[in-house]
Amino acid sequence: MSRTYSKMFFHCVWSTKYRAPLLIPPINIRVYKYIAGIIHNQKGHLLAIGGMPDHIHMLIAIKPSIDFVNLIWAIKSKSSKFIRKNNLCQEAFYWQRRYGAFSTDITNVNRIIRYIKNQEQHHKKESFQTEYSKILDPNEIKYNKNNIFDD
Repeated sequence: MSRTYSKMFFHCVWSTKYRAPLLIPPINIRVYKYIAGIIHNQKGHLLAIGGMPDHIHMLIAIKPSIDFVNLIWAIKSKSSKFIRKNNLCQEAFYWQRRYGAFSTDITNVNRIIRYIKNQEQHHKKESFQTEYSKILDPNEIKYNKNNIFDD
């Protein structure tokens, strides 16, 4: 085979530190645009971004040559610095240390995009903790229910 063809899709989820409800409109829109720029500069493609005041969801497409861990580190560190530097929140802003990243394929992309775009409706029925467990469990990710949301 003379060429290699690939694209990887990741549904990424994490919260603000201690799930503080700081990503309120219009702050969230500015942060989402800034994150889109980070992903673009890292040669990734943001397919969807959204969330609630205490957490964020993204669907990202990347090539295997992109270092995924460094991409997430860049998103979290640069966006939190952007928020603090521009005084977008009245209190110090930090993301939680941990994150969730779940690979998927093209057949699930539209479903995940709809899910991300409908976060407000979704969270009228379900907490972030319940939502996150429902993402972790089918992916067979082991976690300690007593401390998964500690930071």
